[in-house]
Amino acid sequence: MSCTDSCGSSQIEYLGNGSQTDFTFPFTYMKESDVYVELFNESTSSWVDANDSSWLGAGSWSFANATTIKFNTAPPAPTDNDIEETIRISRCTEIDPLIATFNPGSAIRARDLNDNFEQLQSAIQENRCGLERNLGDPDDVITRYQQENGEWVEFEDNKLASSDAIIARHDSYVQENVPPTVAYQQDGKLWENTDDCWTSYWQNSVDPDSGDPSETWVAYVNTGPRGEQGPQGPPGQSIVGPPGPEGPPGDPGQDGGNFPDAPADGTLYGRKDNDWEEVATVAQATYTFVAPLKEVNHVVSLDLLTIPNAP
Repeated sequence: MSCTDSCGSSQIEYLGNGSQTDFTFPFTYMKESDVYVELFNESTSSWVDANDSSWLGAGSWSFANATTIKFNTAPPAPTDNDIEETIRISRCTEIDPLIATFNPGSAIRARDLNDNFEQLQSAIQENRCGLERNLGDPDDVITRYQQENGEWVEFEDNKLASSDAIIARHDSYVQENVPPTVAYQQDGKLWENTDDCWTSYWQNSVDPDSGDPSETWVAYVNTGPRGEQGPQGPPGQSIVGPPGPEGPPGDPGQDGGNFPDAPADGTLYGRKDNDWEEVATVAQATYTFVAPLKEVNHVVSLDLLTIPNAP
């Protein structure tokens, strides 16, 4: 027996046609109660005991001979043409207790040893077959390559997907760069753009005008045309706060800001010794001063000490 066909030595399957009642099986068994017959329940997509009262009823089959079972009613053909087997004849060997028991001091016969080993061998073969059935044939496992090439058919209940295929189909991309290009990207797959901080989804669609496929990442922030501008809102309200506290007084300037203004009588005065003094009148109509003017606290004064003597 090849390890690639673990069920070949402990089970066989047939497709019912509604007329055939006798089915043979090639494997050996220890006793008739080790032979187990199942039928495929199309409505639940599961295998059920052929003697299940909810199916064909108790006693629905019997042994026609040592390697043939006979149904009282021919199992029907499936309505789904994709179903390939509806009848399963298998072996389930009991290993407790073992066929032969050895006691201290008793004789050990070769036949007893062989029976025990055959019993254990049969159970091992059946367990291998059970693992193959439950874990699935490698050809029934969908790989990442098949997902990224569009070979994972929707609503395919008789297949198992590898963890890598599930990641490729459902897990979101979380990265700043555009996801890698593959032959087939799952419609609706998400990309969390960590650079622009938005979410995009993959869109598989057909351009309604050209009929060409449209495959692209669509950001939720850019979906649909821009809507019309809304109505103008109400005018805003200007809010003026209360006046602030009065600031400190300014610098009084030289002499404390108390120096009096010069007399306003048309006479030329100059400041001397903290007072205003009349400038002597001379025949010369004009004078040339060497930087005698000073401006202090917005008052222009004339320092008499800098005026040159008249000729």
